[in-house]
Amino acid sequence: MNKRSLAALYQAAGWFLVAFVLIAGCHKLAQAEPYPRLASYHGGSSGGAPFVKADGTLDDALIKLTARYPIVTLNPNACLLRPDMPARFRYHNPKIKLLLYHQLTNWHLDSTFVLNPSDTTFYAEQQRTLNWAHAWVPGAPAYAGFPIDWKQQDGADSLIKLWVKVTRRVKPDGWFFDYFNPVSAGAYGISDDDDHNRLYHTRRLVDALHAEGVTVYGNGPGTLGQDRCGLDGGMNEGFPNGLTPFATAIKQNPGYWLKSESAVGTSGNATVARYTLGVACLTGAFSEHGNSHYTGAPEAGTWWFPEYSVTPNGQADPTGSFTSWLGEAIGPPSHISSAIWRRHFVKGCVVVNTGGTTQTVQLGGQFRQIGSQSDITQISVPPVTSVFLWRP
Repeated sequence: MNKRSLAALYQAAGWFLVAFVLIAGCHKLAQAEPYPRLASYHGGSSGGAPFVKADGTLDDALIKLTARYPIVTLNPNACLLRPDMPARFRYHNPKIKLLLYHQLTNWHLDSTFVLNPSDTTFYAEQQRTLNWAHAWVPGAPAYAGFPIDWKQQDGADSLIKLWVKVTRRVKPDGWFFDYFNPVSAGAYGISDDDDHNRLYHTRRLVDALHAEGVTVYGNGPGTLGQDRCGLDGGMNEGFPNGLTPFATAIKQNPGYWLKSESAVGTSGNATVARYTLGVACLTGAFSEHGNSHYTGAPEAGTWWFPEYSVTPNGQADPTGSFTSWLGEAIGPPSHISSAIWRRHFVKGCVVVNTGGTTQTVQLGGQFRQIGSQSDITQISVPPVTSVFLWRP
């Protein structure tokens, strides 16, 4: 091997080492994100309700309450109509991450909907784009699951350009697409080749948004898109007694959303909210305890629970100033018995009881309950709930 080839080999090896260090460093940073991780899956109406009141003024008190959540989804149409609305969220919480909630595959209007010619909103612009490109799945009614035909080149190109344009105008931190499922599973005669094209174009969309510096999440069956379309995370909803049992939730990767909701009769239930948050702390998921994304709760402020934000001296914090109070995780979760899971953090500990009876658990150190200044080394954990403890 001549000197020039040897030098090139050394240079290539050096760049490989640099790349390895950078990738390892990024992974370490991702694992070092503090806990617990909260999110509010809202969206709101196309006109901005409930954050925009009937008289056209902003409900600043409601916005302030909602801005306690580190991550909040908002309606893109409303954000374009009322740019002062997302601005107030950022005023109340400069660190907040705002995601634009939108339906990717199952668009909520069908091809027969007649637009008002004077309507220039984002929704109207998208409807015109779909009509112009003939980007509807033939024979698919609205809400069928696959009315937007992502294999259509013209439709895909136009939609990608539209959403990139909205991203540049609103400047969100990301998008949350619901219902993200570009594979048809044979619906309406869509072939395997059609599915390949649909996956290709939805991956182009995600890549285009990533190029704008934003994250992209999706909600769909099995959150298919994360694996095949490059999403940053997906959602498991209907926890714990609906669509998502514990056995599914515990297999989540960091970056997923774990959602308990009204559809399974759990809205506002403190035990369910605490259990959801505890399981999310085991996996690294974002915990979301809320209602439908079209309604006002939990943004009315009544579903804010003590475990969501805790001051350094162990007191529940209703202002949301200490939502990441547990700090970084110290290792993976421990499955210490058939029903009991435990995970330690820099500033506390979470114990999750997945079983049907109360269990007494050894904590593996001295901790304190929220609101208490007394040290404990064991605790009784009721069935199907979580206990959060802080470290003095």
